[in-house]
Amino acid sequence: MKITPLNDLFVVDSGALNTVFTVKNDIATLFDTCLNKDNARKLSRAVNFNVGRIINTHSHADHIGGNSFFENKFNCKSFINKREISFCYFPELEPALLYGGCPFSASKSRFLCATGFNSIDTLENIETDIEIVELFGHSPGHTGFLINNVLYAGDALFSKEVIEKHKILYLYDVENFVYSLKKIKSLNFEYIVFCHKGIIKKDEAIELISENIAHTEKVCEEVLNVLKNYALTGEEISSEIMLKFNIPFETEYFLLVSSTIKGYLSYLEKSEKIAHLIDKGVKWKRV
Repeated sequence: MKITPLNDLFVVDSGALNTVFTVKNDIATLFDTCLNKDNARKLSRAVNFNVGRIINTHSHADHIGGNSFFENKFNCKSFINKREISFCYFPELEPALLYGGCPFSASKSRFLCATGFNSIDTLENIETDIEIVELFGHSPGHTGFLINNVLYAGDALFSKEVIEKHKILYLYDVENFVYSLKKIKSLNFEYIVFCHKGIIKKDEAIELISENIAHTEKVCEEVLNVLKNYALTGEEISSEIMLKFNIPFETEYFLLVSSTIKGYLSYLEKSEKIAHLIDKGVKWKRV
């Protein structure tokens, strides 16, 4: 794992994503812990300090999957936005959210369902001089952190490469995602670190924010195009979108895309561009 010092902050490139940590009195505060215990073990060797606490941006498995390893090794406590604490105690809530009910076995993969842990508290109860920045949208309570003029933005911003690779960015709330992107523009920082994956200056971030917003607008247009002639269910719309973007029809992809598309449907309904009807399921039509 590669470590890059940045304004008294240390950025760890774990391969899959960037995490960061700070050190005070030889005790590290770690932000996010990667996917699982194996990744966490490698991360612990890279950090090479006792970990006193973990601060999570959000509760997705690739960000909290290693928390239990650090909890067991260092007896440390984790902190997260109150909107997401239940997902840490009961990780099956994440695949349940994606699926829309009690999750079936294939939906509980290690990428969608983390290992639970016990020592977790809300960010309101943390003692820190780090500025906590609510950046909701990618998940219900996604949070960023301003540390020594560096914004650790988690998954509130995505690189062009990630957009091109995944075609559809996973979002819980499209409106809040766009709001958070605009909020980032107004913050004072020199560098921004985002998890998937980059370290860039603010002027570069401004350009990338425009790319992210343009992506959401493109997906909105595609959803409206799919609904041009017929009323369809969210799953039917998702299938059409996956075909158009050549996204593999695999369990994890379908759950992530269909959940995201439902978020777009909610966003478009609020914009009064579509409306729902009940016809052998919940269907959507253009207004």
